[in-house]
Amino acid sequence: MQTTFPYVSSAHSALPVAPKAWHYCAFSEDVDEHAGSQREFLLSYDQITPGTFQGQIQMLQLPGVLLVHERTNCGTRQRGRLADGCYGFASLYEMGQTTTFHGMPVHSDAIMMGRGHELDLCSVGGMGLTAVVVDADLLRTVWQEIYRRPWNSWFDYPTVSCVNATKLQGLHALQRHILQRGVSTPGVLVDPDAMTRLRDELLYQWMETLPEEPDVSDLQTVSRRKKLVDRACEVALAQREHPPSMLALCRQVGASQRKLEYCFKDIVGMTPAQFLRTLRLNAARRAIKAAGQEHGIQGIAAQWGFLSASDFSSDFKRQFGELPSGARLRAVSRALLH
Repeated sequence: MQTTFPYVSSAHSALPVAPKAWHYCAFSEDVDEHAGSQREFLLSYDQITPGTFQGQIQMLQLPGVLLVHERTNCGTRQRGRLADGCYGFASLYEMGQTTTFHGMPVHSDAIMMGRGHELDLCSVGGMGLTAVVVDADLLRTVWQEIYRRPWNSWFDYPTVSCVNATKLQGLHALQRHILQRGVSTPGVLVDPDAMTRLRDELLYQWMETLPEEPDVSDLQTVSRRKKLVDRACEVALAQREHPPSMLALCRQVGASQRKLEYCFKDIVGMTPAQFLRTLRLNAARRAIKAAGQEHGIQGIAAQWGFLSASDFSSDFKRQFGELPSGARLRAVSRALLH
């Protein structure tokens, strides 16, 4: 179910610098609908921990700054991009079992940052996230005017850095306050001066919370492990009808089983077998929903390497809280309503 609040433009562009604001809120009971509700971004989500999915996304657009407040009750892997010409900063106010950002571990006192052209966020267990997506020109201008020093090049790379916990709690409180103002005082969204003041207050708080220099000593090691995990996923999913054995997968990516195991545990918090099976379940679910009544569920399951119909149904229900037929019926009903 999605709820749109007043002052939302159906044709707004991502990150307008002009004094134009809108507020948007969506509640979803489907991981793909949750991804699609974030219309400003190009994202795909896989549900990687079992349960009946519930997600909420809130967005408040201020001049050059987009506030994002997200909550999910199940673990997900988010991949995709935000927008060209922007930077993203995010932190968690609710922690899952483990969370990684581009393979780097994320703790309760950490900020994730980087350019908006790429996103890879994995959480084993539900999470709550607060973030801002900032126009690149605005961010560079503010940085140089406030701090009177050259632009920090580490903003251009995905980074996780621990920060002052008290400042971070204050930042979370401020962002909640500003989001609430956008909902309870809609007149502020048509007041350019009010929008600019809120924007400046929030942006300044984020800038003051950022570290002077992040620790990037492990960045190359993490990058190598992530590339191996991504390559293994690519190889395995390319052989979807006949998923490779662990031995075959290790041979194809050129890594020992032990190395592959600890790389997957570090990067996505799961074993290769668990994670790859979860990805195939998500892919089969999307195919079932997209096919509607035209193709049999068993045939689609077989296309994704699930040869036993009963095992597939059991695994599907355990992962998503519903049978494959239920997912198809909801997708068909939703298509008819639209």
